[in-house]
Amino acid sequence: MRFRNRHKPAILIEAKGYGATGSKMTDVLGDVKTIIATKRPDVAFILITDGITWMRRLNDLRNLIRLQNDGKILRIYTTKMAAQFQNDLRQLKKEYGL
Repeated sequence: MRFRNRHKPAILIEAKGYGATGSKMTDVLGDVKTIIATKRPDVAFILITDGITWMRRLNDLRNLIRLQNDGKILRIYTTKMAAQFQNDLRQLKKEYGL
């Protein structure tokens, strides 16, 4: 079991949502890359996003999915996946002994 506190988290959750497309979506990708570069390797990183606006920014979405496929993001959830997120988070907490 790993002891964690707010200064040494085991799970990092970033939530991003916008009502419009444009450069803000590319900013999300930059923010995510910064988090990946600065977090500890043993921290599970989860991204929650609105999902809808990404349909107009498919290249940025592909880049996020690539980061997930490379194991840099544990999982990407949309707001419609709230129930799945809750279930997965409960399981992850068990796995981390939280």
